[in-house]
Amino acid sequence: MLTARTGINNASVENGNAIAARNTRLAAMRARLTGLRGELSQLPLPDDSPLWYAFGFNRPADPATPGVPDNLVLTAGAAGTGTLIIDWAASRRANNYRVKILVAGEPQPRLFGLFTDDQTTITALPLGAVLTVTVIAHNEAGDSAESTPAAITLS
Repeated sequence: MLTARTGINNASVENGNAIAARNTRLAAMRARLTGLRGELSQLPLPDDSPLWYAFGFNRPADPATPGVPDNLVLTAGAAGTGTLIIDWAASRRANNYRVKILVAGEPQPRLFGLFTDDQTTITALPLGAVLTVTVIAHNEAGDSAESTPAAITLS
C-alpha cells in the first residue's frame, strides 16, 4: 500500500512539473509570436495578403466572425444505436461549433452544441430517416454561415 501511495505521489509531482514546463514554453512562444506579428505589421504587407496565413496569423482584413466549417464527414455508429459521428475541418477564429440536424419529416432542425472540438458524437437519433447535418462556427463576434450540408440515413 505504501509503494502504491508513493507511486501516486511521484506521478502527481511529475505531472505538476510537466504542466509548469509547458506553461513556461507556452509563454515564450506567445512572446515570440507577438514579436513576429509586430514585425509583420511594419512591413509593406497588405492587410488582405495570403502571406499572413503562411505565418499562422489571420489577415487583418478578415472579418471577426469565424470561417465556415468545411469537409463535413458523417459516419454511422453501430447498427441500431441511432449514433452519428460528425467530423469537420476546424474554422479560423472559431471558439466552438453548433451542429444542426434536420430529420426528414420534421419542420425544424434539431440544434446541438456548443462543441469546442471539430468532431462530436450524437446519440438517440431516429433510425431509417434521412438526417441532414450542417455545422456553424461560433466566436464572441458571432456565427459563421452554415457549412455545406451532408446527409446520412442510420440503420
